[in-house]
Amino acid sequence: MKANEVIKVKLPQGWSDYARENPEGPATFVRDINDEPSVFQVSFALQRSGEIPDPSCEDLIELAKSTGENMPAGDLIKTSSGTCVFGIFGTAIFKSKETPRTQIWYFSNGCNFILATHICPGVPEPDELTEVQAMVNDLYIAKRPFWKLR
Repeated sequence: MKANEVIKVKLPQGWSDYARENPEGPATFVRDINDEPSVFQVSFALQRSGEIPDPSCEDLIELAKSTGENMPAGDLIKTSSGTCVFGIFGTAIFKSKETPRTQIWYFSNGCNFILATHICPGVPEPDELTEVQAMVNDLYIAKRPFWKLR
């Protein structure tokens, strides 16, 4: 990742940006209005050389399932895929006693990847799920203006 490329997330009201608290980690956003705040994290990988991966929606679902199984996020509840601003995505939803809902998305434009996770320590409200879906639908990678490189 170059310093001039950043992930763009449109935060709804009630969500706060915690990315500065962990500058080496994924961009982290917290829904502070929850009794048990949920976390939404986003990171990306850019293809700089070599063979272009060009994954399918099924490949992205498999990546999401594998990530959830390795966490471990619990039992697999549902998978889906589709199109978005960035390109295509695959997602998997998990449930466990400790974490009632974890959703993992992998996005690709054929060359680059975005990984997003939404982890809910409590049962999420429908509004929260709508907000997160809106955030993931609009994710993209942007060039940072040269005057903001630091």
